[in-house]
Amino acid sequence: MNSTRVRRRGIAGRRRTLVAFVLAAAMLVAACSGGSGSDTSTTSTTTTTAPPPSTTEAEAAPEEPPQVEWIVQVGGPDNDALLGVAAREDEVVSAGYTEGSLQGEGSGGRDVLTAVVGTDAEIRSLRQTGEGGDDSAFGIGAAGGTTITCGYTESDLGGVNAGSADAWCAPVDPTGSLGNIHQQGGTDWDRLYGTAVAPEGTFGYTGGYTLGLFPGASNTSAGLLGDGDAIIWQVNADGTPRWIRQFGTAATDWGQGVATTQDGDGLLVGYTQGDLDGPSNGGTDGFIARFDRDGLPRFIRQFGSDGADWPKGVASGGEPTQGNETFVTVGSTDGALAPALGGALVDPTDAPRADGAEPAPSNAGGTDAMVVAVDPAGETRWTAQLGSDMNDDAIGVAVDGTTVLVAGTTSGVLDTTGQPAAGGRDGFLAALDLETGSLRWITQFGSAADEDVYGMTVTEDGLVVISGQTTGDLGDNTNAGGSDGFLIAFPLPTAGGSVASAL
Repeated sequence: MNSTRVRRRGIAGRRRTLVAFVLAAAMLVAACSGGSGSDTSTTSTTTTTAPPPSTTEAEAAPEEPPQVEWIVQVGGPDNDALLGVAAREDEVVSAGYTEGSLQGEGSGGRDVLTAVVGTDAEIRSLRQTGEGGDDSAFGIGAAGGTTITCGYTESDLGGVNAGSADAWCAPVDPTGSLGNIHQQGGTDWDRLYGTAVAPEGTFGYTGGYTLGLFPGASNTSAGLLGDGDAIIWQVNADGTPRWIRQFGTAATDWGQGVATTQDGDGLLVGYTQGDLDGPSNGGTDGFIARFDRDGLPRFIRQFGSDGADWPKGVASGGEPTQGNETFVTVGSTDGALAPALGGALVDPTDAPRADGAEPAPSNAGGTDAMVVAVDPAGETRWTAQLGSDMNDDAIGVAVDGTTVLVAGTTSGVLDTTGQPAAGGRDGFLAALDLETGSLRWITQFGSAADEDVYGMTVTEDGLVVISGQTTGDLGDNTNAGGSDGFLIAFPLPTAGGSVASAL
């Protein structure tokens, strides 16, 4: 059996952060619009469709980004990744894959990897599950004592493979072990990505993509299915489906990020290359869909620029009883969804145009991270675009009170403190105002190698925990070979929040 290297960076070492965190730049109003992955700039740019800031907002004291609380890095000599992460009580549970032998002998190909880590950075368990082919978990959700993870398998992980890749879901017990695995798929390629559990913990949702006609799925698109469609499942606490819906156009449609509303509806975001909800804006458009508990679509909304827009994560925030419930989706765009605010986070409203017109939408370069907030009917409330002159991508999102937390990957410099990039691709964490989309700060972290962010959650004791993959040495950790999975925790000013969906 290959040795496993597991190291963590404790609280005592957090001041030796990867990137120095100093005062953030002045607050700035951005109103938002949303990819996975990753792919250097000396300036940082945000865009907005929100109204200009009030005098009080413009004169508010700058906010300070948080310092790293701890880092856990897990890996063997081969490639490992922690893709999804969810909070439960005093711990987080993360899921992904390993190509090596972290726990016993590997089965060959990729195996499902689950890790349970206390909010004090104690590694409580690592579990490896596989059946010979490529098996991976992507999304994971937890609530009310229930934890569910879902993904794809090219083997017989939970039954006989129907062809190519099948979708699967399974409960995760307190030790991180998978319960009975439900595997289902057609003769073509099927995958599940985002996963979330409803607040009461009795059921959850997962979503993804199918290349063919998914067995057992009801078509909600009046027969307009084609070259790949989005799917959403409602699942029991044991991971078995209650219902499955497939929808799309004659072109390619892809589901990815999943969340639940406070009243138990399911949210799915992704992209479409067709006319899913009215005519396409060009390239690929984003969509957000809401299904009720019975599987009836409440709305499907399509949005985008004339470029490629790809939402990858979604979260629910606000209070339905107060009329401010808001759904926030994040992703990437190589188009222009909102007007640029200029470099170094200088608010252009300080120097308004002579004709009184708002700045034109623009892109900072490459792909920008996008954030789009919609109301309970799916209508856009605000849109923001965060970008360097390289590639930037958001995938994790959570709502903590009045704060929207966004996590992703940058190849440039997004950090509002003016710190340089750590090298290669870095992770970032940003905070925006839930009501207006006003940007509060962005902090950036990484090693001299590459980091890719895939998931985020908020714990009950006030930590935001980001999951991902690194080819370097994060903090005091040493890379074990290939890529390692990582979890990095930042403190929050308040406790509680919504769990993000992930790749």
